Amino acid sequence: MKYRSLFSLMLTASALSAVDFQKDVKPIFDKHCMTCHNKNVGAGGLIITDKSSVFAHGKHGARITSGDASKSSIYTLATLAANDPRMPMPTTLSSEEKTTLKNWIDQGAKWPEEKAPSGEFVKTLSSVDGERSIIMASELYKALGFETQAGKKATVETPYTVNKAAENEFTMMPIPGGKYKRGSANDEESPVKEIEISAFWMGKHEVTWAEYESWQFDLDIERRTPESFTMNKLDKNADIVSRPTGPYLDMSFGMGKEKRPVICMTQLAAKAYCMWLSAKTGHFYRLPTEAEWEYACRAGSQSEYSFGDDASKLGDYAWFADNANDSYQAIGQKKPNAWGLHDMHGNVSEWVLDSFDPEFYEKSPGKDPVNLAPKTPEENPFEETEFWPNKIYERIVRGGSYVNSADELRSAKRFYSNPEWKVQDPQIPKSVWYHTDAVWVGFRVVRAGEIPKLEDLHKYWPTDEEIKAIPQRGE
Repeated sequence: MKYRSLFSLMLTASALSAVDFQKDVKPIFDKHCMTCHNKNVGAGGLIITDKSSVFAHGKHGARITSGDASKSSIYTLATLAANDPRMPMPTTLSSEEKTTLKNWIDQGAKWPEEKAPSGEFVKTLSSVDGERSIIMASELYKALGFETQAGKKATVETPYTVNKAAENEFTMMPIPGGKYKRGSANDEESPVKEIEISAFWMGKHEVTWAEYESWQFDLDIERRTPESFTMNKLDKNADIVSRPTGPYLDMSFGMGKEKRPVICMTQLAAKAYCMWLSAKTGHFYRLPTEAEWEYACRAGSQSEYSFGDDASKLGDYAWFADNANDSYQAIGQKKPNAWGLHDMHGNVSEWVLDSFDPEFYEKSPGKDPVNLAPKTPEENPFEETEFWPNKIYERIVRGGSYVNSADELRSAKRFYSNPEWKVQDPQIPKSVWYHTDAVWVGFRVVRAGEIPKLEDLHKYWPTDEEIKAIPQRGE
């Protein structure tokens, strides 16, 4: 009885301990609510970052009734079963998160007035639309001091981790320089040619929703605690990298987000994310070239797969049509290749920098090749032909995904985008950020072992023309 009483007291004390909005509640809103209730989408009229919106009445009654969670639709809807059509949430609250939300409301739902982060905000570097300040790629490159570092080779030997122990943690693996035989005898994969690749780091995993949404929804800004956060130069630059407008639906399509790879973005969006990540970290991040991707996937092998030619072993290394149950899966569950990279075969296909050209494999240079999209006129699905400098399709993705067969997950297999990826896109004009139908496409990042020269920056980051043509938030 003594122990039961003590345990009951502990539970009561835990339930009654003061819940802090910034520390306890805001992270729950950021994680579970931002996809559908950010300032650009505002599903159901709710903007989760706006106090007045959260405390207003919605179609299900009072969103917050201070002192009574049972009469607060924010709580009652968020705690429905995962398959309840009244609240089709992309992620489900844990029991601890539900308790925290309930206790916060029962304790009076205290929401302190937010202060702007301390530190002087960055001055306008470029004005795209006369109102919102957006930094151009060339300006960011200079602001990060890359001009003086260009051409210097880094020592690529050791893995490293960014944002340790955080939800958006990621690890970069060293990929040694060397040579390999690119391609196969199959159509669109030939001829086989020896290619030399310079050293670089590559993401151990595909970029996750947690990483991507830090940029997409300004969560890197929203999560700052005003009292303790001091804005540094990198944060100032990162804050004015162009970011996506709100998604027009749940882009996870009910497959979940926790530790899952982000999907549905265009190649442009993936490149813009790399630009932002560079601003946040001070290192030069980008997408891999197609040649780098295949080299890293093979990891020293010349077989059909990184682990050999026996497709019966593929289930140990990959999520694909035979074992994925029509859904992508959490990263890192399968065996890595010899260089420590997970999910290079399957799970989601991955963007590279290249555009498809059936003749490029034959005519490409033998060292660090990349085939950029030509600047040729074409009917543009974004309806901004006069601004958009490059051919939109056929941009390459590699690796295959959860919808593909074993043969389509071979190291040499190539896929490329086409207009059908946007058939169901409800936006007019078509979104520059999302491929509604490409629910199998994601990406991973690389960090260059050698920072490119300014005149070569257009190969890796969105061009100034592309950034100027991107519809900005609020338009």
